[in-house]
Amino acid sequence: MMKKLKEITDIEWEITNKCNLSCPMCPRNNYGGETIPELKLYDFTLNDVKNIINFDEIDLKHVYFCGTYGDPCANNNLLDIIEWLKNNQVHIGIHTNGSLRTKKWWSKLSEVLDDNDFVTFSIDGLEDTNALYRRNSNWDKILENAISFNGVKHWDFIVFRHNEHQINDARKLAKKMNFSSFNVKNTCRFINKKHQKVESWNVNNEYEIFPPINEKYINESLRFTDNKYSHIKCYYNSINKIYIGADGYVFPCGWLHDRLYGVEVKNDDDKEKIYNIFNDENNVFKNNLKFIVDNCFTELEKTFEKNPLKRCQFICGNTNNMIKNQNKFVKGYSCDNWTTRK
Repeated sequence: MMKKLKEITDIEWEITNKCNLSCPMCPRNNYGGETIPELKLYDFTLNDVKNIINFDEIDLKHVYFCGTYGDPCANNNLLDIIEWLKNNQVHIGIHTNGSLRTKKWWSKLSEVLDDNDFVTFSIDGLEDTNALYRRNSNWDKILENAISFNGVKHWDFIVFRHNEHQINDARKLAKKMNFSSFNVKNTCRFINKKHQKVESWNVNNEYEIFPPINEKYINESLRFTDNKYSHIKCYYNSINKIYIGADGYVFPCGWLHDRLYGVEVKNDDDKEKIYNIFNDENNVFKNNLKFIVDNCFTELEKTFEKNPLKRCQFICGNTNNMIKNQNKFVKGYSCDNWTTRK
């Protein structure tokens, strides 16, 4: 049974859908090229957050600033929003590519956060490889910012063929730079939005990105793409977590949000089904969070047995759980559990 808002403790919040990068497997752009035109850019403000979060209705303990289409550090209001949440005893996690903002900004963030909070830097390689996936990133800027941040910080390393030989060297660098952990991620990015396995991704007609050769870095979901799934158990619901997108839409997880925009979902059946299930009611700029979680999520749950979304089948079906599989071989910290290791 889908949980009510009073049972929710964690929010994954896309505080902006702006980003300085063009990662080729991200739905916000055309395979590493230009940003998709249908994406209307928005930054949540502090007043927005105050209007959405009613602490009499939700026992909010953790907010994880991540996103499907944006990098949280692109939001100019982020520090003010974090300070307000911290004043209300909420723990903070931030997931970023690390190449935005100044040394002064990162030092300020260190002062605002405490040892119960963390920042995860997504760095997929070293100086000669990181930008192959994190297109438009600046290596020197990433290192400068990571050094300037003195709080709990984690390094997430997505393994591709072009960087798998650098894992040990990257781990050594992470230790030298006082990262709290170094985490190898087995990506599910070689499954397209139709849930079909792909052998490679063409990056803006410039080069191709391939999955790793070493089997231990292959996401297990790649072996299940042809299976039929049943008995859906919503993973985020099981960990008392919801997702809020930068457009205001609220879902049990961000895996549904990525069905709304992008070159691969223009004619996708799930996209139409999502709008039909929620009737556009699941938006914090139209309805309050309690109404959305307590009512709209129930409508989604009704589809699980008879007419489920393909996305729900693939992400949380009984044969496969793509979220867990992505973190199954992570070394150290996992986003599924709120931990801060020194």
